Amino acid sequence: MTTPKTKTCVWCDKTIGSDETVTKGLCSACRSYKYKLKHEFGMTLEDFDIMAEEQNHKCALCRGVNVNNRRLIVDHDHDTGEVRGLLCYSCNYRLSLAERYPSFFIKCLKYLKKI
Repeated sequence: MTTPKTKTCVWCDKTIGSDETVTKGLCSACRSYKYKLKHEFGMTLEDFDIMAEEQNHKCALCRGVNVNNRRLIVDHDHDTGEVRGLLCYSCNYRLSLAERYPSFFIKCLKYLKKI
């Protein structure tokens, strides 16, 4: 009996089964992310790695790490497209709320100062 051949993704180290196609050493999820980085943010996987390294692989806001080995998210200005940094999922979500409802968050801060 022969063992199916497996490979390892060069970016995420995921074991790739013989039934998944591998392009340039990347698993399908990383190929998809590479495309997203390039077309949404003008970044390469190497750019992402450099930014992550500069942040010690921690969220730019809370300085924590993502749970369940999830990669950090590229945070960007939705008006200009400028990349600001890499965030964990929690901070990215909270920041998106703060951007959408800034007056509410200002009221929250004023409320907390009263207590």
